[in-house]
Amino acid sequence: MASHLPPRLPRSLFLQYISHFNTRSYALQHAFYSPTITMTLPDPLVPTLHGPEEISRHYAQVHSVAEETVVPVKVLCEGEGVFLEMEVFFRYIVDTDQGVHGRTAREGDVFKVVVWAVYDIDAVGKMRRIRCSLWDERMLGQVDVGECVREARGRAMGDLRGES
Repeated sequence: MASHLPPRLPRSLFLQYISHFNTRSYALQHAFYSPTITMTLPDPLVPTLHGPEEISRHYAQVHSVAEETVVPVKVLCEGEGVFLEMEVFFRYIVDTDQGVHGRTAREGDVFKVVVWAVYDIDAVGKMRRIRCSLWDERMLGQVDVGECVREARGRAMGDLRGES
């Protein structure tokens, strides 16, 4: 029988990280990263990102064209790992041909991705590697992103229904 190891990054702190991401509190978000972090996103147009600065530049570009909201649906923390299932909504604030996954979008369009991510946590509780896998993606069009977020929260684990 496998023993459960205490998490190097407690769930409550991980959820603070998600909150910082959603509020664009970049300095607070990046405080969770090891200086040598790597991040692999499920977008074939984005190479593996190395270090907090590359991650910051990537998200600055994304957030220049879209508001992004991460809804944690399932979070599991144990030992040196965190697993996150998330529904992510991008509401475009400008017309662009540089959208997520190279999509063309009009201002007000909402694009949804369902992603599973594994976070490797180092000995001092910092994220050293994030690997994301795409489960589903779809352009929802001109819809109320707030309603989409509420519906996603309804699918979340019980204690996550009000989070993010």
